[in-house]
Amino acid sequence: MSKCDISIELDDPQGAYYLGDTVTGTVKILVNKDVNCSALKITGLWKTHGRGNTDRGKYGEHTAFEGIMKAGEVKTIPFNILVEGVPLTYRGEYLNIDHYVDVRIDIPWSLDPKASEEFLVLAGGIQEIEEPLKTGHNTSSTLFGCAIFPLLASLFAYLVSLQFEDEAGKMTGFCVALILLVIFIYIVAKAILRRLREKKLGVVNLEMDTYIITPNSSVPCKLVFSPLKPIEVNKVTAKLTATEVVTSGSGTDATTHTKILFEEIANLSDYQLFQPYQSAEISGDICIPDTMAYSFESSSNKLHWELAIHMDVKSCPDWKHKANLRLVPHEHVFGDPMAEAEERLLNHNQLDENEQESPEW
Repeated sequence: MSKCDISIELDDPQGAYYLGDTVTGTVKILVNKDVNCSALKITGLWKTHGRGNTDRGKYGEHTAFEGIMKAGEVKTIPFNILVEGVPLTYRGEYLNIDHYVDVRIDIPWSLDPKASEEFLVLAGGIQEIEEPLKTGHNTSSTLFGCAIFPLLASLFAYLVSLQFEDEAGKMTGFCVALILLVIFIYIVAKAILRRLREKKLGVVNLEMDTYIITPNSSVPCKLVFSPLKPIEVNKVTAKLTATEVVTSGSGTDATTHTKILFEEIANLSDYQLFQPYQSAEISGDICIPDTMAYSFESSSNKLHWELAIHMDVKSCPDWKHKANLRLVPHEHVFGDPMAEAEERLLNHNQLDENEQESPEW
């Protein structure tokens, strides 16, 4: 028999809370044996489950009691936990995110009694949102510079291999040198193709007002460039992808599982001819689906949104670029219109009451 039996009761029988709400309830403890309680901790807890490793985070942790609990005693302890700065509840394919009220009684030199109660965290009002990390455009000069390291490393590995007297050591060093040389050749080939494209197409920039997106909306995007020679663009497409990426295991035993939740290709432009030294633009709208697969990232689990642009250029290496997007609830950007309407109605009613109570002169 456990020294204590713990039960948790939420004040909201539905167990559903919005981001920014306070989870309230009562912890009931039936003490079966005398207990020296170092700390009775009540904590908000989110954690992932699915095909990846379990990630977790705590919030609102506090110590509700310290001291002696006598056998036969029944303790009732109210609690409140502010829900902010945490991921929303999510049910996916390879990834799920759940929230719990976690109660643990720390008993020295004994098994700690514990209990948990699940609840839902839904989208709340306006939140502070950071723009996702933007991916830069590597120029051909940058790639040529990057190629120097594998070349020097390959030469060093080859020279080291010559110092070994046994054949196994020489072969190992030679294989390492060969792999590094292949990497060098790949980077140089990529840099050459990019240089050829830059001499015709010039520098292409993707312009977006924001990289933060919301469900059931459209996002304008624009490609801006100034070609150095006459350029024929056969087609420009934009592929929007949402992917769950989870990792199970660690080290050499780590395995990555990928599940594509959404993928759609939009046509931004058909055939166009662009003249040299004239500013050119290709623009279009990206349609965002109505989904609750909001962006999320932890150490072993990620829900990632990406926009991949592909410009098919005649007689020239194609231009490709990928941009990270962040999908968030509409309410986190624009607020909750229903809540705002209710607040305006409440303020209006209060004004009416004040006018009725004001004395007539």
